[in-house]
This record gives sequence, C-alpha cells and structure tokens, in this order.
Amino acid sequence: MSARDRAERIRRVIGDALASGESGATAARIDEVVQRINHELQVDLGPRLEAVARQVRGMDARAFALRDELLAHLVEIEGIGRGQAAALREILLAPDRDEEAERLRTGLPPRAERRAGLSIVTISWNHGRLLPAAVRSARALLESLDPEDRGEIWILDDGSNDDTADVLAGLERDDGVHALRSRLSLGLSRARDVLLHAVPTRHALVLDADNTVLPSAAALHRHARAAGAAFTFGPLLVVDPDGAPQGLVSAEPPGEAYLTADANSIDTMAVIDVDAVLAAGGYTRDPLLAAADDWELVHRLARTGHTIGFVPEVVGRYRLSARRMSAEGRDSAAILHRIERAYRVDGLLDLPAIDVRVAHPAPPVSDAVDRRRRVVVVSGGGVANVGDDAILQATIERLVAHPPADGWAIDLVTDGADLPQLAAPCAWLGSLADVVADLPGLALDAGDLVVFAGGGGVAAPFAASIVAGRAALARAARDAGARVVAAGQGVGPISADMADDVRDIFGACERIGVRDPLSQDALHALGIGSEVVADDAVALVGSGRDAGGEGRTPRLPEPGTYLLVHVRVAQYNLAEPARWKDVADAIDALAAERGLDVVGVVINDQGHAAELDLLADLARPDRRARWHLVHATSDAQLAVELCAGASAALVGSYHLAYFALLAGRPTALVVDAPYFDAKAAGLAALLDLPPIAVGHAVTADELAARWDDVGAALHPGRREELAAAADRWWAAALA
Repeated sequence: MSARDRAERIRRVIGDALASGESGATAARIDEVVQRINHELQVDLGPRLEAVARQVRGMDARAFALRDELLAHLVEIEGIGRGQAAALREILLAPDRDEEAERLRTGLPPRAERRAGLSIVTISWNHGRLLPAAVRSARALLESLDPEDRGEIWILDDGSNDDTADVLAGLERDDGVHALRSRLSLGLSRARDVLLHAVPTRHALVLDADNTVLPSAAALHRHARAAGAAFTFGPLLVVDPDGAPQGLVSAEPPGEAYLTADANSIDTMAVIDVDAVLAAGGYTRDPLLAAADDWELVHRLARTGHTIGFVPEVVGRYRLSARRMSAEGRDSAAILHRIERAYRVDGLLDLPAIDVRVAHPAPPVSDAVDRRRRVVVVSGGGVANVGDDAILQATIERLVAHPPADGWAIDLVTDGADLPQLAAPCAWLGSLADVVADLPGLALDAGDLVVFAGGGGVAAPFAASIVAGRAALARAARDAGARVVAAGQGVGPISADMADDVRDIFGACERIGVRDPLSQDALHALGIGSEVVADDAVALVGSGRDAGGEGRTPRLPEPGTYLLVHVRVAQYNLAEPARWKDVADAIDALAAERGLDVVGVVINDQGHAAELDLLADLARPDRRARWHLVHATSDAQLAVELCAGASAALVGSYHLAYFALLAGRPTALVVDAPYFDAKAAGLAALLDLPPIAVGHAVTADELAARWDDVGAALHPGRREELAAAADRWWAAALA
C-alpha cells in the first residue's frame, strides 16, 4: 500500500468514527485508529526508516573513506612539493655552502695519516638543549675503549640560531670537545664531510645531536677493524621524547631485502672507515637525496665492493621528534627512483656486482669470566598488551627474588621489543618466530635454564604459532640438556593436530605450573602432571599503588564511584566490533541506575580495531551515565588499580577479570568463543566461583544478576593464598 492510499484509509476511519455521533463509540474508534496508526508505522515505516538509516550510514562510511583517501593524496602531494622545494633550495644554496665548507676544511690541522682509533662526530643545528646528553654518551663510549683507541669528539655548529653556541663553548671548556662553527647551514652531507676531514683516527662514529650512543657501541669499532668494514652499524632503541621505548631501528643486517626495499631502515649512527668513505666521494651532494644521504652511502659503498658490517647488539638510542629529518615531508617516490636508477637494475639489486659481507663479531676476549647463570625467558609481551606485559614483569621479579650465587644473565624471547619496565637488566633475543628460525644461534647448553612464562597461549587458536614455536624451542633445550620449567600456563582447548607439540613442550619440563584446574585437566588428559599455581600476574595485585591510598594515581574517579568496562576485538573472541553494543548498553544502564560513572580502560594497542577507537565509539554523547576513557596500555599497575577501585567490572580480558576478582570486585567476562569460554571457566574454578561468563547480548538485568552471584561467592584472602602458592612453586623451581 502506498503512503497516499494509507493516508486516505486513515482519514476514512477517522470520518466514520466522528460520524457515529456516540461519544463512547467515538472514543473507542479513536483508540482503535491510534492503535492502527501505530501498527502501520511499526510494520511499514519502521523498516523504511531503518533502511534509510542504513543508507545514510553507508554514505557516511563512503564519505569518510573518500576523505581519508583524499587526505592521503594531499599528504603525498604535499611531500612531493616539499621534496621538490627542498631540492631546489639545495641547488640554490650549493655555491655558498661549498665555499663555507672549503673555508672550514682549510682551517683544520693537517692529517698526513690517521692513527688507529675511534672518534665521534656530531652536527648540531638548533639542538643546543640536547647536545650535552649526546656528548656525555660520546665521552662514556670513548672512555670504555682502550686508551690507545680513544679518539676525539668533534662537533660542528651548523649555523644554529638557538643557544648551541653557548652550550658548545661550555662543552669545549669542560669536556674537551673540538668545535667547528659554520656561518651558514651546510646541510647534512657537507657538514659530515667536513667533520670526517677533521678527525685524527681511522674510524669515526656518526652521532646525531638528538641521539645518544651506548658504551656497547665499542663492538662496532672492534668489528669494523676485524672485518675491514667501511660502514658498521647495530640496532638502536627507538625512544619518544620522554625516553619511553618504542621499538628498534637498524635492527636487520643489510642483505638483499634491505638493498631492494623501498624505504630506508638503517640510521646514520654507524662506525665508518673515514678514508674509505672520503675516497668514495663522501656523503652525496645530490639535491634530491639530501634527506637520504645515509641510505645512498650504504648503497654506494656496497655497490663498489666495500664490506657493510652489522653487530647484533643494541648500541644507542634513537630519539623520535617532530624535527628529525626523517619526519619532514619529502618526495619519497623521487628518492626511491634515484636510488634505483643509480644502484639497482630494473628495480632489483644487481647482486653479481656487489659484495655485501655481513660478519657477526666474536665476543670480545676478556680475562674476566661471566659466572652468572643464563636463563632464557620465553614469554608474551613487548607488543602493547598489558596482560602479557604483566606476566613478563612478574616472571622477572620472581627471578630477581630467587637468584643463584652469581646472579642471572637473563635473555628474553618475547612477542616484540617494546618491553615494559623490568626488575632486572635483560637482553632481548627477538621474537619466538625469529629465535626458532635460528635455533643453533640460541646456543643453549646444559648449564642454561629455560622458563616458559605463563599466559593463555597453549590453545588451539595459537597452534601454528605459539605452540609450534615453543615446542621447537623445548626440543632444542632437551637436546642441549638445559633445564626447562613452565609457570602459570593456561592450557586449552587442545586440538588433535597440536597434541604432539603440547607433549613436547611439557615433556621437556622438570616442573609445570598451570593457572587453573581446567588447564590441569587438559594436561592430565595427555598424561602430563602439573601443579595449580595461578597466573603469575597475581604478584601485581595488592602491590605498588594502593587503589584507595596515598599512592593512588591522580585524576582517576574515586574508588567505588564507577563501573569498569573493557572491550576486546580479536579473532578468538568477539571478532566484530558491532557485537559490543549490547555490552555497552547494559553497563551504561546499570551505571545510570546506581548513580555511578563508567570507566572504559584500554590495555591493548594491537589488532585491526583498536580498543581505544571502539570504546570512544561506544561512549557516545547520548549515554545516560558519564563515561571516562583511561589508556593503561603501558602501565599494568594502573590497570590493577582501576580494577581494584571499581564497584563492579564487565571486561573482555582474562587479566582484567583476574585483577578485579582478586581485588574482591564482582566481575563478568564477556565470552563469545570456545577459547574464551575455557578461560572464564578456568578462572571461576581457580577462585571457586559460580560462572563468570556472559554473552555479548547480555542485558542489564542479566549482568546485575551475574554480579550478585559472583559477589556473594568471593573469598576474602584468596589473593594471598594464591600468591603464597606461586611463591612456593617458584622457590622450588629455581632451587
């Protein structure tokens, strides 16, 4: 029926009612008409309006996608424009820069022959504030060398207009650095070449003023001499302006993958053979490559048969900032085109014409013997996930609490390099996949201890990754005669195709701790015995900042004034973001009913739908309760504190549920897949609770009932019991 026909029909019904002349009948007929109108609206107009709404949402999505695409093109165009403008500027300034560079070179002391040793060269252009830290790190590196290998520190003030001149004067006076002052900005290439002419030693380390070098960079110098390398580099820890780790750069040897890539992954910080680089023409003067002179140099040295060296040890810190050269807009396509035309054939490396020898250095010879006992910790963590990071932190704390006579030498195998703050120095060996790909390089022996830290990774969703990788490492440890222990393991569900790998993992272990009774049952079904010792992150609950005390993080809602919610989108549980809508509606309704706020906590930056984005979408302005969003990705203790301060919690994370329940807070875990169902059941069994799982379509009434059931069964003192059991297990395992 058309809208016009429906309107005419409604008019006839109303006319008939009015024509009846009986007030009671008229009222009844009007009620009937109203009901019919409501029915018509629900049956026909409702779906139509929903269809229109879907079309509008689709148009919005397409508009946003188009906007993002246009913005990407604008950024690309802006980069091209900036790159071309920068190249033009390089061309116009070249004569004056050449003249000034020549003036500086002619004023240098003559260098008939450079002596053996290492010097450090730094350019400062408006980096006066950061220069002292760079110089301190350079001085520490030189002092770590043998006296005969200690060169000089040379700094060039590249036409700065900040306080670099005053800072440099103080460094000359107090730290014995050698300073050059340019009357104009030479740019990176010319400035570096001037500094290379200045140094008295055969090797120089190139250090940007906003970075710092570590004493471990002495290995670069040793390797450069031993291998005769013209350019030797090693991994750098990337840090933000506050010093927080963000990952690694310069972390891979320059094989074919690097020399055929479309972007540079090697930083300028490297030890170079001064005479070899100057003989090769120094740093490039190509105006298009002003921002990629180091990338071009590696290609040119390799292309002309020089050795490129690599030392697999972190040798410095690379500071992220908006002013670094790599952050500036530039014509990346033009740079890549130039590199390919000069050093590659048809977009590929001309391998027969290049000799790249990546030689890993032997350990330095020392009379001192490292008597520390080696422990290899295999754990999740390092990829912006609070749960995995909490387990890693707790594991290292356990090792620190139970040291052998000469202490531990701790090696880490984790998911990533973005590690949390740990209780002891650790050496990161790489991801599990990287280490398993080169098990001989792990060099396990009978004196080593391998610790498989806990988590929920021994389960069907991770059969081909975590389980297979740990099984391979367990077999290598068994063959080497190393001791193996497994702590706080979450096991199951186990698929038939992974059973052998599970047997290999735990068959190599002297002691096995699992985090809940259902994990114990899963291993028992395979004929493997274990002890229930809880999840190791139990050590973080009740430690550090007190949820209601003096150390509480400022600006958080007061304890007991909020409900905690967390969302997680992953292939192993609630893979679609839209499925969290009912969860958000339920907790919002309960918060409004109880006069509480809602705190949404973010603990994971992984995945195709970031938790923060999803929570921000769910915390829409028309919510009845007041919502707060707290980012705790890099702070496990903050996550613990938020759980302890909540009136109740509804979460999509095992560890948040764990933290909240141990703090005595009624908690429900959102479950939508067998893997998470097993997690929820195991946690409930560990704490002797009724079911804690709820589905994604949970209503406010259902959630309130689940909280009531769980809250009534919570056991005071359970956290202390579990922590004590874990302590006893670790003491025995590490004895």
